[in-house]
Amino acid sequence: ISAGNRCSINLNYCTVEKCDSGGMSASFCERVFIENSTFNDIPHTAILFEHTTALVKRTVIYNCNGNAINSSRNSKVILSHSNFRDTTYPPVALCEHSIGFLKKCTISRSGMSGIIIRSGSKASIDKCSIEKVKQCGIIVSDSKDVSISSCFIIDSGESSLMVYNHSNVLVRSCFFIGPSHTALNVFTGGFIDSNDSTICGMKDQCVWVHHGGSIRMATTL
Repeated sequence: ISAGNRCSINLNYCTVEKCDSGGMSASFCERVFIENSTFNDIPHTAILFEHTTALVKRTVIYNCNGNAINSSRNSKVILSHSNFRDTTYPPVALCEHSIGFLKKCTISRSGMSGIIIRSGSKASIDKCSIEKVKQCGIIVSDSKDVSISSCFIIDSGESSLMVYNHSNVLVRSCFFIGPSHTALNVFTGGFIDSNDSTICGMKDQCVWVHHGGSIRMATTL
C-alpha cells in the first residue's frame, strides 16, 4: 500500500502479509487511520510515515525485517491499544522532528531496542509494556520533550532507558525490571527527571550517570 500527496486513508479489519517490500508507506498524507488490522511477515519496515498525520489503533504488527512503525520527517502519530513484536529493528521509531503519542501498547521481542526517539522528535508514552528486547527498552537522542508514564520495561539486554545527546526525559510511575545490565543510562548532556518509579533486578547498576549526563530522581531501587 502506497499513498501520498494530501490523500486520506482508512484501513479497518485489513490483513497485509508476505509483501515483497514494506507493507505500507504514506507520504504527505493529511489523515491515515489504521484500525483492527494485522501486518505480518514483512521483509522490510511494515509501515512508514513521512510528513503524515496518522492513527494506528488495535492493530498487530509482527515478523518484520525492519521497524513495525517508522514515523519520520515531521509526522504526527497516535499508537493506541496495539501490539508490535518480533521485529529485526526497533518496533517503533520516531525520527526527524516527528511527534508520537503511545498509549496501552505492547512491544516485545525486538532484535534491537523497543522504542527509539531521535533527531528533535517528541513523544508521550503512557501505560505501555516493553519486554524482551536485545538492546534498550527506550532510547532517546537529540530530543527535548519526551515523557514516559505508568510503563513496564522488562528484560532489556542493555538498559531499560538510555538518554543521551542533550535529551530531556520525564519519567513518572514506571517499573524498570531486569534482568538488564542497567535501568537508567544517561550521558553526553542527557537529563532524566524520574519520580515515583521502581527499579529491580539489574545485573550491574540501577543508574549509570556518566560523560556529562545528569539525573533528578525520587525512585525506589
